[in-house]
Amino acid sequence: MRSVLAEPVWGLLPLADGFAYIKYEPYREGRVLASFWHFSTSSGLAIQIPQDVYFKHKFGESFGAVLPQLDPAVRLSCQAAVGDDAKLMVLSPQTGDFCLFDSYGKLRQQGALLYNGAAIISPVFAGGSWWGICPEKNAVLRIQSADWTWDFAAGGEGKPDFPEPLHLSAYRSREGGTRLYVCCKGSDSVRSLNPDKQNLFIRDFCSLPGYQPLRYFRAAKQHFVLVPDGVWVL
Repeated sequence: MRSVLAEPVWGLLPLADGFAYIKYEPYREGRVLASFWHFSTSSGLAIQIPQDVYFKHKFGESFGAVLPQLDPAVRLSCQAAVGDDAKLMVLSPQTGDFCLFDSYGKLRQQGALLYNGAAIISPVFAGGSWWGICPEKNAVLRIQSADWTWDFAAGGEGKPDFPEPLHLSAYRSREGGTRLYVCCKGSDSVRSLNPDKQNLFIRDFCSLPGYQPLRYFRAAKQHFVLVPDGVWVL
C-alpha cells in the first residue's frame, strides 16, 4: 500500500480518473470554508473544481433539478446512489430518511430506511436490489423497494461478520458477478460478500491493522481505500 493523498478528505466520489472530494479549512470567526477538488490518478495532481462540477458528479445530470429540492445544509453530508432506470436515491446518514428521484430529477418517493429502529445508510444498487448497512446493528441489509423495508440481513447484533460497518460499495468481481465491499471499523478491514442470500461467501478483502477504513473504491483500474488521514492505493 502507498499513500496517494496525505490529507483528510470528505465527501469522496469515485471517478473514472481518480476521485472528487471536499476539503474543509478554517475561515473567519470560527467558521470553515469548503472547497471542491479532483485528484487525477494519471497525473498524480489535485486541482480545484467548481461546486457545480462536484454536485454533477454526486447527483448526476439532473443535479440542477435535484439541488433545489434538498435542504442546503444536507447537500454535502447526504449520501447518493443510482439504481435501476437511473433512479437517484439521496439519503441522510444520520436518520436513514431518503428521497428517490427519477432520471429527470423529479421526486417520486420518500421515506426512511430502518433496521430494528436504527438507520440504514450507504445505499448501493446491486443484483437488482437496493442494499445498505446498519452501523448500530453490525448488519448488511437487502431492501425491498415495494415498501422500503429490509427483507434479508447478513451479520447483525452478536454476530462477528461485519463489526462496526462504516461504508458499503459494489463492484464487478473477476468472475463477472457483483460483490459488495464493507469497510469495518471493528476489524480494521474491508470485507466482501456475494449479494446472493443463498451463497454469501463472506471473506476479508484486505486488512489494515491499526487503521480505520472509511471507504473502499475503484478508479482507473486501481483499488483505493480512504482512511482518516488520506487515501491509499492498495
